[in-house]
Amino acid sequence: MLRCNSDAGPLADRMNTDHHTIEPAISAVEAAALDLRSDRPGSGEALGAALSRLSEVLLPHLELEEREMMPLVSDSITDAQWRAWDDEFAALWKGSEAASIPSQPIPKAA
Repeated sequence: MLRCNSDAGPLADRMNTDHHTIEPAISAVEAAALDLRSDRPGSGEALGAALSRLSEVLLPHLELEEREMMPLVSDSITDAQWRAWDDEFAALWKGSEAASIPSQPIPKAA
């Protein structure tokens, strides 16, 4: 997208920074859920705290993504370009044993 709209750089940087904050919050929820399944004392409270932290970082990110990033993407690239990017990203993880697909940084303009 940045190759088509270099003005999107600051927003893309913000989104990428958010992803680096969201990923550990997701990991914390996963770890707390495992503790809860193991009946560890205090695990319910820990899961609640982890979910609260995830909400604090994820919900504003999703709002920004919907309100600003996706309209910018729609104005910057064609549907064919979007589909090509989506196919390329999906191919990276096809057959992967990863439990989830990690975020992919938005590429910098060349």
